[in-house]
Amino acid sequence: MRYIQNSHGKSLAVVALGTLVVVIVIAFSGLGGSATEFTAQAFQSPIETPTPIPSPTPTPLSPTPPSGPSNEALQALAYVAERYGLAPENLSVANEHRRDYPLLGRSFRAVSIYDRGGSGFYRLLVDLASGESEEDVTKIERAAALAYHRRYGRLHPRLYERLQQMGDEEELPVAIWSGMPPGRSQAQLYAALAARFPEAAEALARSGIPFDVGDPALADRIRDAYIQMLTEDTRVRLAPLVQYLEARGIRVQRFDPLPTVVARLPKRMIQALDQREDVGMIFLIDEPAHPALDVAISTDLIDAVWDRGYTGAGILLTILEMGRIAPIDCLVDRIDSVRPVPTPTVTPAIEEHKTRVASVAACDDTTYRGAAPGARLLDAWFDGANQQDAVDALLWASQRGSHVANLSAYWQQNPWMEWTDVAFDYWLRESRMVMTVAAGNSATYIGSPGKAWNVITVGAYDDHNSISWGDDTMWPSSNYVNPQLYFGTQDREKPELVAPGVGIRMIGGNNAPVLPPGPSGTSYAAPQVAGLAALLMQRNPQLTTLPNGVKALLMASAIHNIEGYPDFRSDPNIPDLRDGAGGIAGAFADTTAQVRANVNDTCSNSCWWNVAITDTVFTQQGGAMLPLRFEAAAGNRIRVAISWWAQSVATPIPIPWAGGWHYNGNV
Repeated sequence: MRYIQNSHGKSLAVVALGTLVVVIVIAFSGLGGSATEFTAQAFQSPIETPTPIPSPTPTPLSPTPPSGPSNEALQALAYVAERYGLAPENLSVANEHRRDYPLLGRSFRAVSIYDRGGSGFYRLLVDLASGESEEDVTKIERAAALAYHRRYGRLHPRLYERLQQMGDEEELPVAIWSGMPPGRSQAQLYAALAARFPEAAEALARSGIPFDVGDPALADRIRDAYIQMLTEDTRVRLAPLVQYLEARGIRVQRFDPLPTVVARLPKRMIQALDQREDVGMIFLIDEPAHPALDVAISTDLIDAVWDRGYTGAGILLTILEMGRIAPIDCLVDRIDSVRPVPTPTVTPAIEEHKTRVASVAACDDTTYRGAAPGARLLDAWFDGANQQDAVDALLWASQRGSHVANLSAYWQQNPWMEWTDVAFDYWLRESRMVMTVAAGNSATYIGSPGKAWNVITVGAYDDHNSISWGDDTMWPSSNYVNPQLYFGTQDREKPELVAPGVGIRMIGGNNAPVLPPGPSGTSYAAPQVAGLAALLMQRNPQLTTLPNGVKALLMASAIHNIEGYPDFRSDPNIPDLRDGAGGIAGAFADTTAQVRANVNDTCSNSCWWNVAITDTVFTQQGGAMLPLRFEAAAGNRIRVAISWWAQSVATPIPIPWAGGWHYNGNV
């Protein structure tokens, strides 16, 4: 773990994984007061705004102040002081949260202690039952993972439970993720691209991303070469498993270049696969998709971005969902392509839900405009009965050059990563596409693939049909319960963002407006975020190859906090955040997207940095700290978002790859 340091010496802890984007939003002090008007000068924007931007009244902070450190955190602080001979007055509790490991029968308070005297951070677990402090966090996690393995092996928990109720010859549709390491690492593949494309070599040296070349056409060529190499490696990686299945008469479906296959197998064969070392995890994929159903543009401040001349023009936006988009007037002329049907006998039905989602994302009707009315559309339909067809549709969209995609549907609502979570995570990392996913509408666990690290999961709030923020409330049915590792505790905050999802005005499949009190749901919140992402990409084309940058920009600028605290702080008395980082605010996101700073720059306006890092070296100068400096006046409010591309692997147990222990999720 390393740290980002601002100009006043305060540090922000991050886990270093791949390429990191840091966004800082510096907002003038009016944000904390009563209603006012935001002008171009107030936004510190180099683009002149034709008219003042009416500001909603910011939601006040929670009336309950943050509590002090818990007893366990204070105990941890005392332990660190005594154990390492440190001055207690130099120690502070940087973070604390609960961790549960049910298969071990143990619960902990995880505490990070920071020493201002210069020795850095200390991480430890305090057992909630015994009060004992445990410094070896990895030992606990490994024990929990091995306890999981003893019970479930390589089977997903849902599959394990289903098999207990089946006969040996009964069959199930399953997805198998490879347990073998890649033939070449990403670093090796990037080096091959640098040797082939001089521009990729320059981009790799500058930002750590060979596709960050500025020219979209060249970026596509470099990306195509990368995908071809990845496909070649994946075929070799999967060959023994595929040969094993096909030799037994099993029909196997592949998803090149994803290291996964789908097949329908009897129980006895599933149990045999559980013993193979080249199998990472076996998932049950029997659940059909569910639509995430049950003034928004002005509330989002997206119309201010239109006033600045940005509509998503030149950006390819995918609507990934069951069925087809109806040929309504405000969309039909901008549908760039429709996913082909597999056989002439298959005719996907026109779906009203999908048409409405597309309308919210990109309708160019003069009255009921979508968030990105200038974007081109891809209609990536899939068979809702087959999860594998949704993954195929995602691959099709990326092959067509999609920059951003929206999925307003979900599968399993439970604590665990499912196959679609892992598949979407993997492919978004490799294809560098922005993906928004509706959180779901049951006031419970996030639906898959919204649990994936690399998607932007979107919940819904009720703007009560006004542009004022002061009366906004969370929509009660919006899902928010955080996912967890297979073998233990919750490990990420979901959703990342929220947008209005109640009484949204849109155009329906019959070309007529759908007006309040029409349908509500996270289905209609997510495409607003996808549309805003398209606006940011048009504003700054560099973002078309930096999807983690888009995510950080959206989160840092989401200043509208409907419920709870205006950040992801981990206070022991705060439950899961229903609104994530907050409600999107298009004007702030647009202003910030304009300024990409160099690592050595000091930002006095809202800006963002893209930093090339590895999972072990979080610096460019070889030191322990990477300074990213900004300046702000007294009274300003500052929000910082840090985003990276997570690498998912589908194995519930530690496996020795590249000299280290790796768990499902972040590598």
